[in-house]
Amino acid sequence: KDATLKRLQDYSGTKQRLSQLLDEKQQRELEEERPPPVTPCEPILHEEVK
Repeated sequence: KDATLKRLQDYSGTKQRLSQLLDEKQQRELEEERPPPVTPCEPILHEEVK
């Protein structure tokens, strides 16, 4: 039982670290890109559907 608990804790700890790493990576990429504010596109699809 203890071994299972420990494995679960290790796993969740690893998962947390992974998601933190991913978040930091995404943050850096977002800061590097910094696209100009996008104006929402007009729904072009609807025109074609008519």
